[in-house]
Amino acid sequence: MPIFEFQCAECGAPFEKLFMNYEEIVSLSCPKCNSETVERKLSQTNYTMSVGAGGKQPSITAKTCGSGNQCMSMTLPGHTK
Repeated sequence: MPIFEFQCAECGAPFEKLFMNYEEIVSLSCPKCNSETVERKLSQTNYTMSVGAGGKQPSITAKTCGSGNQCMSMTLPGHTK
């Protein structure tokens, strides 16, 4: 059961909604002003990693890419092919 984040286009209030079934998506409205004009926001994610005995740590590599832009890559420990 996913939780989605929304923002009201009328009053600007942010809110979250847990959807139990598809019928609830149709009846979506702002809890503050009851407007049905809402926009779905991109949710932020949060990860926590720990290193066990003898484990590898994640590494971040930064470099300059084309046109002087900065690029980063992250190497995460775990299964590799």
